[in-house]
Amino acid sequence: MSKIIHGESYSELEKLPDNSVDMVFTDPPYKINQDYGTTVDADRLVSVASIINTMRQVSRVLKPGRFAAVFYDNRILPLMMEAVRGTELIYQRQLFLYRQNSVHAFCWHGWMNCTDPILLFLKGGAKKFYPANKPNVKHDTYTRNKMNEVASGHPAQKPQEVIEHIIQWCTDEGELVVDPYCGGGSILRSAASINREYLGIEINRKWADVALQFVNLPNTY
Repeated sequence: MSKIIHGESYSELEKLPDNSVDMVFTDPPYKINQDYGTTVDADRLVSVASIINTMRQVSRVLKPGRFAAVFYDNRILPLMMEAVRGTELIYQRQLFLYRQNSVHAFCWHGWMNCTDPILLFLKGGAKKFYPANKPNVKHDTYTRNKMNEVASGHPAQKPQEVIEHIIQWCTDEGELVVDPYCGGGSILRSAASINREYLGIEINRKWADVALQFVNLPNTY
């Protein structure tokens, strides 16, 4: 089933059957072309508000007992938690990606913003999933001290080894990982590298094309 769709996240998720996805893993577009400051809507909440409709669809398509992992920004965490209110998604914990070499980090009141939270949600209704072949246990903070060895060109690309480890704990080989905001395709490439099927959705045609190249897919839309 592995493919990338150029389209709106929640509209494309609406086409999937209930309880049909083994894992959702995504990195919503919360910083692209964003201005920081104290002005009204400095966080551009209007531009990221689609996450509310998207997470409702994520709750519907995800299998019971399975996980949704979402990279998010600390300042917009309230929006993310609001997006899962009333769904079957149960907040479990946060993991963290610490970018030790973050030379362009935003500074707020004396602290550099070098850490990306990864929110982990479980869909209720069944026993929590454990993989058949458990990978190594790691600390809940992944430390990254070098740049990505293979870059897609996307400004928010996350490290492949971090993504792979999380996917390995949330799926078995051959299962389906869905990324409704696939950007440059780093989550999809990571899923493919450890023998998972994937479905990526991206509304921006430029990045959808980049993702196709990054995961070595022919143009299918």
